[in-house]
Amino acid sequence: MEVSFYYAILVANFQYYFYNNLIGVGMPQGLAGIIAVIFILSLVISCSLGSAPTPTPVPSPTLTPTAIPTPEPTQVPLPTPTPEPTPTPEPTSEPPDMLFPYTQAVQLLGAAQYEEAITAFDRVIRVLPEFAKAYNYRGVAYFHQERWELALEDFDKSIELKNTLPEVFRNRASVHREMGNIRSAIEDLESALKLYREIGDIRSVNEIETILDRIAGR
Repeated sequence: MEVSFYYAILVANFQYYFYNNLIGVGMPQGLAGIIAVIFILSLVISCSLGSAPTPTPVPSPTLTPTAIPTPEPTQVPLPTPTPEPTPTPEPTSEPPDMLFPYTQAVQLLGAAQYEEAITAFDRVIRVLPEFAKAYNYRGVAYFHQERWELALEDFDKSIELKNTLPEVFRNRASVHREMGNIRSAIEDLESALKLYREIGDIRSVNEIETILDRIAGR
């Protein structure tokens, strides 16, 4: 407000002196007034433009960067293990329900009760038709009853089911000797000797060698 007041006084004084100077040089008063007014207006306009405040630039809003969320690692599913096939249990040669009848039959055979032993082994074989030892023991019972053919059939069946029992070859050799089949007896004894050697039964090896020497005249 105070600056504008002094500025108005300054302009008025300047107009006055400028007007008088124009008249002083011989210019008519009307023309000098018009020129003085035009000059003063030009001066005022130029001052106004020069003194116009420079607009303060409005700062652009700073963009705050938005934090990009870190993606969580995707859990890779573990492969489903392939289940191992459950092995099928092999059938036991002596199931629990026939263990007692089988043991009883062996005891009867050891007690020389051959007929009772044969009957007991019959029951075992009906339930376990592929039980090689049951045929062997029943064949021994037949052998003691001198029923050679039945004994030979049981020994043959036992070897057919399981040919790794040396005592069965030895028992069948005894039947062949009683029936006069010496050559067959020697072959069975040699088979029994080989199996006894494989399992390391030295005592039985010596016994078979003695029998072979006697039969073959070695």
